Amino acid sequence: MSSKYQTPGVYREELVLHPAPQLQTGVPGFIGFASEGSNFAQQLNKPVSLRRKSEFDHLFGNQSSPTLPGRSYLAEAVNGFFLNGGARCYVVCAGLQTDTDAQSGETALTRALEALSPLTDLDLIVVPDAMTLYDTNGMLDLKAVKNVQREMLRHCE
Repeated sequence: MSSKYQTPGVYREELVLHPAPQLQTGVPGFIGFASEGSNFAQQLNKPVSLRRKSEFDHLFGNQSSPTLPGRSYLAEAVNGFFLNGGARCYVVCAGLQTDTDAQSGETALTRALEALSPLTDLDLIVVPDAMTLYDTNGMLDLKAVKNVQREMLRHCE
């Protein structure tokens, strides 16, 4: 304010502070497995653009719980994104969540990763279900997990 004061002293000026703008989140691409019967399972290896949590809920069949049956972490990851102020993301269904071996899960996740290649506005790749690749003994298949992570890095180059 450019007020001209005529006498010396202490003056009170009221300023209206505007809240700091919220930082814009990036645009992540989530990849994971879907439960059988959800609308999302019909979108196999096709990136689906989401702008609201309600769109995500619709894709997952309006389940009362945000978790998918089995060992999939995809629902929690996307839910967390929107609950923490995320505005836009892509989600790719790698296949149905079944108790398949790590090798076929690795192949499915890698194929879904390739589906993100044509998109130019991504700045983060998220594959929470890479940690669901178990071998026939019920142990995490570290080789399969590393292979998926390696493909993620190759995709980002």
